[in-house]
Amino acid sequence: MNHLRQVRDLVNGLALIGLLLVSIGCEKGPDRPVKIPKTINNGRISGTSEVKIDLSDDSLHLFPTDTKVTWLNISDNSLSELSPEIGNLKNLTWLNVSDNSIRYLPDEIGNLSQLKELDLSENKLMRLDPEFGQLSSLERLNLSSNWLKTLPPEFGMLENLRDLNLDSNSIASLPPVFEKLHQLNSLSMNGNEMVTVTDSIGGLKKLRYLYALKNRIKELPPQIGNLENLETLDLRENQIEFLPSEIGNLRNLKRLDLFKNHLTSLPPEIGKLKNLKDLDLMHNDLTSLPKEFGDLTGLEKLSLQNNNLTSIPASIIRLKKIPELYLQSNQLSSLPPEFGNHLSLGGLFLDQNQFTSIPPEIWKLQNLERLSLADNQITELPAEIGRLKKLRSLDLIGNPIKQLPPEISQLTSLSSFSFDDPTLSDLNHLKPLKNLEYLSFGFHGTLKVDSDEIKKMFPNCKVRFNKYEK
Repeated sequence: MNHLRQVRDLVNGLALIGLLLVSIGCEKGPDRPVKIPKTINNGRISGTSEVKIDLSDDSLHLFPTDTKVTWLNISDNSLSELSPEIGNLKNLTWLNVSDNSIRYLPDEIGNLSQLKELDLSENKLMRLDPEFGQLSSLERLNLSSNWLKTLPPEFGMLENLRDLNLDSNSIASLPPVFEKLHQLNSLSMNGNEMVTVTDSIGGLKKLRYLYALKNRIKELPPQIGNLENLETLDLRENQIEFLPSEIGNLRNLKRLDLFKNHLTSLPPEIGKLKNLKDLDLMHNDLTSLPKEFGDLTGLEKLSLQNNNLTSIPASIIRLKKIPELYLQSNQLSSLPPEFGNHLSLGGLFLDQNQFTSIPPEIWKLQNLERLSLADNQITELPAEIGRLKKLRSLDLIGNPIKQLPPEISQLTSLSSFSFDDPTLSDLNHLKPLKNLEYLSFGFHGTLKVDSDEIKKMFPNCKVRFNKYEK
């Protein structure tokens, strides 16, 4: 019997030494000091003030019992449940249980009153019980990629929470108690089943980042305007049809992403967002923009592609910080007369609109370097093209332009040019352009000039030919 006891003690001792070596060698998570223990006694590591243990990647064989443990990583262990023993580790401040198959948490989780960071992502959690609200010290919580449909009322007790990730669940709405999370700085709820944003969102006065992309949100509550510290609002791929006028109260907003919604108009109050730098309105149903749009003088990036815009306001020329303007796939057939005063514009993209001629305002844009008018109904390239001395890229492909004017040879900075079915005369106008590096020619049937001949004429260019399908 003594011999068996000695063997058993030896095995246990080796297991504990392995546990200690893993903890000392851990490089994951926050940098917390680990002191070498003085003794090993019945599975408890003693002689330390702080202990961090990494048992991730299927290395959890013996659940730690030392109450001095402050940092524990048991991610990726194929766990179907979290041991109730977790409640004994009352000094834990950091816990990672991600990438397992846990469906429910033990009631004892509520004993971790010192816990500040908790990662439960990539599990199969179906609910959170009331005891979860006892984690009163929690500051960062990751619940992404679970099976949650609701959050308990006790969630409002997490009043120290600063960072919350609810991505990729099936949550239909946030509970009213959310307004009690006064310290919340970042909220991410991408990929859920939300149809609306709860009115209680207005209580999150310290919120700076709000992400709610890929839901089914149709409208925003007026209380969204209470988020005066909000800097990022990401609502991509929802079903929003209009914005409340209170959106103009978000005076600190820097990024607003409304890509792929159902907006048909914007409120005039949008112009109050003086600090906005990045605005994405791609893939909506906008037919016009309010004149106050020009008040967004802090904008550095603007995306208006894939709408139904038939006009743009003259005030858009006040957006001096935007280097390039993207207006592809709209219904534009003209530009406002004032547009020619947008002298700081470096790029203009008007592909797939309704232009039958090139707007004369463009010839005044002396700093323009990139111009794309592909896939319109333009029949003529006027001699004024020669005024754009800084132009480096010109795309006219997909237009029924019969010939190029001689003045195109004045574009000495041009390095990229796209055009349909050039004649020999057109090619001769291009030959003087020594900076040409890339040529693209579209055609129906057969080319007017043999492709090999074209390549010989431009030996230093990459030449591409695109035959259109009937």
